[in-house]
Amino acid sequence: MNKRFSRIATTLAVALTLALSAFAQETSTKGNLAGVVADKTGAVVVGAKVTMTGPTGTRATDTDKDGRFLFSTLDPGAYNLKIEKTGFSAAQLRSLGVVVGKTATVSITLEPGAVTETVEVSASAVAVDTTSTAISTNLTDEFYSKVPIGRGVANLFYTAPGVASGGATGNSNPSISGSSGLENTYVADGVNITDSAFGGLGTFTRAQGSIGTGINLSFIKEVQVKTSGFEPQYGQSDGGIIQIVTKTGGNAYHGAIAGYASPQDLKANPLLRDDFRVNKIGKQPGDSNYDASGELGGYIPHFKDHLFFFASGDPSWRINPRQTVPTAPLAATLPLINQRTTTYNYDAKLTWHINDSHQLEGSIFADPSHTNVGAFNLASLNASNNTGFSRLNYGTRNVVGRYNGTLSPTWLVNGSFAYNTNNFTETPGFDVYQVVDRTTSVTRTLQGFGLLENHDAHTYKVSGDTSKIVNALGQHTFSVGYMWENPNYTDVKARSGGRYVVPATNLQGGSWLPTTNSPAGKMSDAQFNLLKSPTDSNGNFTCTLCPLYPVNGVMTPVYLNQVRGEFGAGGKLPTFSKYQAGYVNDSWEMNKHVNMSLGVRWEQQLFSGNVDTQHYTFTDNWAPRFGIAVDPKGDRKSKIFFNFGRYNYELPLDAAIRQLSEELDLLGADFIPVINGTKVTPVLDQAHLINNATGGIAAGGKVSVAGLGEAIAPGTKMSYTDEYVIGAEHEFHGFVLSARYVDRRLQRVIEDVGSVSPEGNLILSQNSAIANPSPTLDLFVNEVQKVIAPGTPVANFPTGCRTDNTTNVGKNSAGVPVALGNTADANNNVFTPNSICFLDGGGDVGADGKPDGFIKPSRVYRAMEFEVNKAFSHNYMLRVNYRVGHLYGNYEGAFRNDNGQTDPGISSLFDFTAGQYNLLGDQFKNGDLNTDRRHVVNAFLSYTLPESFAKGLTLGTAVRVQTGTPISQFGDHPAYQNSGEVPIGGRGLLGRTLPQGTVDFKAEYPMKIGERSTLHFAVDLFNIADARRINLVDQNRDLSSQPANSNVDFQAPLQFQAPFSARVMAKWEF
Repeated sequence: MNKRFSRIATTLAVALTLALSAFAQETSTKGNLAGVVADKTGAVVVGAKVTMTGPTGTRATDTDKDGRFLFSTLDPGAYNLKIEKTGFSAAQLRSLGVVVGKTATVSITLEPGAVTETVEVSASAVAVDTTSTAISTNLTDEFYSKVPIGRGVANLFYTAPGVASGGATGNSNPSISGSSGLENTYVADGVNITDSAFGGLGTFTRAQGSIGTGINLSFIKEVQVKTSGFEPQYGQSDGGIIQIVTKTGGNAYHGAIAGYASPQDLKANPLLRDDFRVNKIGKQPGDSNYDASGELGGYIPHFKDHLFFFASGDPSWRINPRQTVPTAPLAATLPLINQRTTTYNYDAKLTWHINDSHQLEGSIFADPSHTNVGAFNLASLNASNNTGFSRLNYGTRNVVGRYNGTLSPTWLVNGSFAYNTNNFTETPGFDVYQVVDRTTSVTRTLQGFGLLENHDAHTYKVSGDTSKIVNALGQHTFSVGYMWENPNYTDVKARSGGRYVVPATNLQGGSWLPTTNSPAGKMSDAQFNLLKSPTDSNGNFTCTLCPLYPVNGVMTPVYLNQVRGEFGAGGKLPTFSKYQAGYVNDSWEMNKHVNMSLGVRWEQQLFSGNVDTQHYTFTDNWAPRFGIAVDPKGDRKSKIFFNFGRYNYELPLDAAIRQLSEELDLLGADFIPVINGTKVTPVLDQAHLINNATGGIAAGGKVSVAGLGEAIAPGTKMSYTDEYVIGAEHEFHGFVLSARYVDRRLQRVIEDVGSVSPEGNLILSQNSAIANPSPTLDLFVNEVQKVIAPGTPVANFPTGCRTDNTTNVGKNSAGVPVALGNTADANNNVFTPNSICFLDGGGDVGADGKPDGFIKPSRVYRAMEFEVNKAFSHNYMLRVNYRVGHLYGNYEGAFRNDNGQTDPGISSLFDFTAGQYNLLGDQFKNGDLNTDRRHVVNAFLSYTLPESFAKGLTLGTAVRVQTGTPISQFGDHPAYQNSGEVPIGGRGLLGRTLPQGTVDFKAEYPMKIGERSTLHFAVDLFNIADARRINLVDQNRDLSSQPANSNVDFQAPLQFQAPFSARVMAKWEF
């Protein structure tokens, strides 16, 4: 019965194999173990029986005509080998390590003797993979259990060379090989857990960053950080590729119950930004973290060697106290808010070894989370009341099914189906409009939460690959494949307070809106700044319609300025993408000295918004890959290698949400509020609208819409980066030394581009489209400005200019050109100095034979990386790496640290042309980019005492030293008036932050309880020197919508190193 069942299962597996043989598996969760068997003279031994024993049973094969053998698609872990051949003593090798995505190799010499004799061979698997030119760091559970590492999986990423902080992308999204933190791909057990809208890890939001992954260290068997030299089967990223493999059951039952605690009482007091700043946001004095894990793995009874399971749960609790600003009215009633987050992490995996040739595997992991009501919008800590508070519910759930098959010793097939879903819901405590007081240098939220951006996302993926070994002029491994992925992301965007009807005219019946794409009569949501009235040249307030409000004790005319509002479809915005990729590759082992890999990857992405006509396909994106490795001695202990790769970047769906989904923005609506003491109440109707009104605000509203009829310009292709790597590796006595040079250059980007200059934006209609900006791009009719000589009579208006098409460009108090409003003198007789007008048609859609005026986006990363690694043996382990590099250019990538903008492919960088007045300053001038760190050193060491009263005690340490990041000064955007937009004087003008470093320590002691269980007690100490240097300073010279030099906190600290903290652990292992 069992044999019949096995035959049926095998038949089904082979059928599945053939169905998937056209596909290519996009990720790897397995490793390989290979070797060469020879006799004492060095002659290869043909036909030797090689038996491999691992956690899930045994497999056997025979050496080929060259004495070689290969065990493929192995779970990461330790394996034993036994080699038998008549006329020789059997050889036994133990605890050979296999890691993800690499081939561990051994060289075995058989001694003459009887096959019944067994000789223990002390050889270990060589860590130099001479068949590959990929650069990756494999971090196993053995590594992270012996050194001090935080409980979050992202803490492991930073142990690899080439990995540095991504800045405002947060700890979970590092900069890898010069990319921004939103250009990596994260994969767990074959499931792409990268957020499909922004590119962050797991559940990611524009406001909160990465807040959930569904992955915890309790589940993890291994993490591979791939930093460069990607093979053709890897893509979607021009940063790094992170692969996470969860634990698997085996032929022995094992389990553990553990508790971890890092309470606030075990942490030193942090340095807080509010202690050094005038504008305060409230304090976060330090959080408390607790989690309790339980796991069990083994085999299903009666199915030993065939059916294995692993299950784990790890609920966690975080308490994050936040203190309100003492001078804020809210502090009188709520001086301290304890925000609590509860997460229920769980993981389960089932593995079916049908036979030695066929395996099916399925797993699920998730992290549903929720919070209490708290100040998740930091501005709500410096508020008049608690109307800015909210509650969060979020989480991910991931499911994967995978088949691995060996159709013959030389033919492998893999296939998988994966599903990922994540959701985020933020619910405000009160539904009122947000009003931020910007009448003084100290900003304060008077009421309301502001922007709410919730989402519901689902991604489906089918992938597979097949590879065949062919012996001809050496040994070729041909691989071919294809994958299909379908991300679906529904963005649910709103602003607290609801929506209002946009008036067609101001309170005096005058026009205030552009005639094209007018929002009049439509519903818009809104956020407001409370601003002081403008002044004339004598310092007198010009807004006589504005009500009076106490500003620093003086009654001052004020008004509400709408900083953002959306009048399009609103509500739910469903978007989707269909990404496809295929590759072919030949890995050619010419001889024992030379391995060459030549392949190409093809990628295509269909991109769609919530309008049927708003979709686009990025076609014909080809990515060649080439690598060559030379083993000088042919002993698989050394290699000199070169690799070239082109990496296409999959555009996240945020661009579809904002550019293909009728996101129509209204800015600059000015209303007079109702004032009652210090209470400001918005009244959003015609009777309170003062744009272009006599005695009101001399400016109209602004509308931003997508252009070209379709929002992506024809011919636009995916962003890509070219990379060159040259290096060498050598293994001696268990140590592996590596040195390499990495050169990455961004060659093409996707960005939204605008049709007019900042000064033209005041008059002309701005059209925009997603395109590949370059010096030759021609999508729009160039604006033509005419300077009007001072004193020119208004009656003598320049020929060709529309009479309603004028503006004035002057200079502010800092000497920076700014666009003003008045173009004629007080009597409307003559034009004032610096008046200009625009010819009709400027900014319209359509090529005019002239470049639109954009520069080439540039990002160049060059680095030397050095490593010394030793796997755990002889009671100790070592991992040390040093990177010296330089990140230079004018374009950060998918995330802008300049202004904190989380809009991959649609940042504000190319929204306007330079124009004639250089209002964008040094925005496009090359310089040191924000996350540039010249030197980064990581060192990890652990030692386990073999004897003495403390036998088994493990002591580990971690050291990280890195130089600082550039300091620039940023002015407001001349059109949007957002801070952090325009670098003044070039990037890095003001030097760098100071170098910083930390030393961490770990001690873990096991206590045996009987034969089969152990109690473990551990303490992890982080930053034991309590170093608290500045991580980041405020580089915004100007506050949003304020004059130059308005930020009194310019160059004040924004962020410090985390202080000393400790974590304790107790675990029962059985």
